[in-house]
Amino acid sequence: MYEQHIGDNFSDGYNEYARSYSRKAEWFVFFVLLFALMEAVFFGSLQGAISERSAWWARLTPWKLYPTEILFFCVIFLPSCFVVLRGRKFGYDSYRGFWLVAIFLLVGILQAIHGWFLGGRKLLWLADLRQFYLMSIFVPFFSVLASGIRLSKLADRLCNIGLFLAIYSGVSGVLVFSGLIQKDSLYYPGQWSQQTLVLLYLFVLTKSMVCHKVEKFKLLIFAFGILAPLQKTPTASFIVLHLIALYMLLFVVRYKKKVVVFRTTKVFVVMGICLVALLPVLLGLGGGAAKRWLSKRWLKTDAIGADLTSGRLDAWQWGIKQWENKPLFGNGLGYRKIVVGNDGTIRPIGVHNIAVTLLYQTGLVGFMICISIFLVWFVRMKHCIRNCFDPDILWPVLAMFIFCLTIIIASLAGRSITIPYVGFVFWICFAFMTNAESQYFMESSAVIDSDSYSNTLQDN
Repeated sequence: MYEQHIGDNFSDGYNEYARSYSRKAEWFVFFVLLFALMEAVFFGSLQGAISERSAWWARLTPWKLYPTEILFFCVIFLPSCFVVLRGRKFGYDSYRGFWLVAIFLLVGILQAIHGWFLGGRKLLWLADLRQFYLMSIFVPFFSVLASGIRLSKLADRLCNIGLFLAIYSGVSGVLVFSGLIQKDSLYYPGQWSQQTLVLLYLFVLTKSMVCHKVEKFKLLIFAFGILAPLQKTPTASFIVLHLIALYMLLFVVRYKKKVVVFRTTKVFVVMGICLVALLPVLLGLGGGAAKRWLSKRWLKTDAIGADLTSGRLDAWQWGIKQWENKPLFGNGLGYRKIVVGNDGTIRPIGVHNIAVTLLYQTGLVGFMICISIFLVWFVRMKHCIRNCFDPDILWPVLAMFIFCLTIIIASLAGRSITIPYVGFVFWICFAFMTNAESQYFMESSAVIDSDSYSNTLQDN
């Protein structure tokens, strides 16, 4: 990862540490991520088949699984176990960071058993386990593969193909607000579809800051794809990611500091001007249809007595009360709030806040364990990014780090991380970052050992 630094200390024996790459691994991960991106953008045409189990692939299991869940749990799982047991073929033989995932998964399994033991929840405990905890089981698999993958090449390929998905998403939004197609059209992107495009936007953004070329055209296309449908969560995430990126690029990244600060300021100013100029055009489509949609979606002007949180505040308060009843070990997975719909049907819902959900389902013990895991990961990755001076590693890892933080923050007011096509992308990014930090740690240790050895020789 840090070739120049290590090369200075191992000028004669550096070839021992040179990394090889597997094109098969690169293309495999590329198609897996592309599959998740395409499911996100075309989810509108898949949702009916999933809910009604009308397609053949939807009937492969007793549950209503997304295509990504079928791909991972039914197709990739057994081969991934073999790959993990075989170990890394490229790079350093380090499994640093796997214990974080193991403890997180253990919390989920124990609380799933807790929820199942309490009974009366049908299979909701299994749904909670699958949607939040179980996806992390693939982190070791993709972390092993990451040692043989050039992250910059993978990110570039995804961005090149993702441009077409962003154009499709943006044009769909324009067509809806122009009145040419309906919002419930089968081919209209789903409510959280643009969450995955956020990662591709970040790849282009961080590459523009770190490397020599600012790719304004790609930035505008991905921004168009994310913002044009005016979906609530992706739009809010687009704002949040810029705040995180600004902090990271100005105060954490040390690579070519003055150049990065200049490019950051330049790109943010250019993007801000473009968005301010184009936003009135979008809002004026269809005689102000976009304005009316924003008013309805964000301000809830069509609902009597509705609040800006769409009832989330009441749900969060309900979650806190449930935690107070069982503060230490929680209520177990599958425990949800019961509501009565407008049609009189009774259904369980989540509280749309991952922190509150953790607190009342796993109790203070599980909550503190998961928060501690997040803090350890955050500190390690921040230190890794701060000391990374290889641009081909820095910009994709930085993009994935900002993406993961954005998804976590979005999940504090929604359920982004539990949506399969978002969750799997999140955990794959987590795996790549785990491998990058592991490589950094091993190489830093090797440099320290070399310096100590050289000092010992000089003393003798």
